[in-house]
Amino acid sequence: MTAPFECGARLPEPAPSFEVAAPVAPQAVGKRYLLRPASELWAPLPPLRYIADPVIPRATVAELVAFGASGKTWLAVDLAVAVAAGRPWLGRWPCPAGRVAILDWENGDRELRRRLMAISPEELPGIEACTAPTISMTDEVFAAAIAAVATGRDLVIVDTFRAATGGADENDSTIRAPLDALRRVAEVTGCAFFVLLHARKSAPTAGQSDPREVGRGSSALFDAADVVLHVTATDGLLTIAQTKSRLGRAAEPIVVEIRDTTNGRVVLVANDANDAEAARHQRATDELTKIVLAVVRANPRASTRAVCELAHRNYGRVLAALDMLDRGGAVRNLSSSRKGASWVAVERAATPEREAP
Repeated sequence: MTAPFECGARLPEPAPSFEVAAPVAPQAVGKRYLLRPASELWAPLPPLRYIADPVIPRATVAELVAFGASGKTWLAVDLAVAVAAGRPWLGRWPCPAGRVAILDWENGDRELRRRLMAISPEELPGIEACTAPTISMTDEVFAAAIAAVATGRDLVIVDTFRAATGGADENDSTIRAPLDALRRVAEVTGCAFFVLLHARKSAPTAGQSDPREVGRGSSALFDAADVVLHVTATDGLLTIAQTKSRLGRAAEPIVVEIRDTTNGRVVLVANDANDAEAARHQRATDELTKIVLAVVRANPRASTRAVCELAHRNYGRVLAALDMLDRGGAVRNLSSSRKGASWVAVERAATPEREAP
């Protein structure tokens, strides 16, 4: 009988990268509860270890919430490559080298392989994948199947939760049961799970609403996670904000750009959100300035209001652009008053070339 998840040939067993405490002898109460004595509860805690420091600790369930076709699979594939190669995720968050399994219910074999090779042309033996699994996360055998995958691996990626749950009602609070199963497996194996979820169609950006209401479906999905990363896409850039961090302080927001290179590779570049926002504002300002200057050149003596209408921009932004162009000597107001402005472009004479000595 074929196993529900086939992740290719078995790799040689590596040295354990996650130390599991020696088995304890808890006291059994009935058939369901195991109580640990105070001497174990107050024993020194081991240091917290990470898959991606400080965003994704080991033995946790992390969620990446984003709209469809917004780049979340690219982020997940980049994480898989980072862990397998032992390099920082997005060039920012350090990842110790480890073994990764990708369970892909959504993209298909060809598309997943294309993305892997675009991120890393070199083969990475630490990555295995199963596309179009025949098992759903709501099946009775799922817990046992996922435990077999997680054992001996550091990270398991689930793409996407909606596809993996086979049409189950996302608005029912019991939908968190598969994530609870992942949590139990994570505790036992030390493996981290990275689960991709779709955002609500009407979801505002993180920080502008209750973070529990950003993801599609019941808020119980948010409650079941240890880590939640919320992705919003604007002007071709992805802003990643950590809206939940059960085991520590949330990381600062970053902005990621997905770049296609001339050699066919795809590179994900991250910057601090504040720096990226400043750069985005500067690009928008430069673009508006070019538009306004072109309008003035094509329509000499146009008023400020006319420039606004022709540029299809609001009055305040156009006035700021005209002031900037005026200070730079690119345009001039022929009127003595600002209210009745009459703008013309200032064409600069070409600088004569020097004769060669």
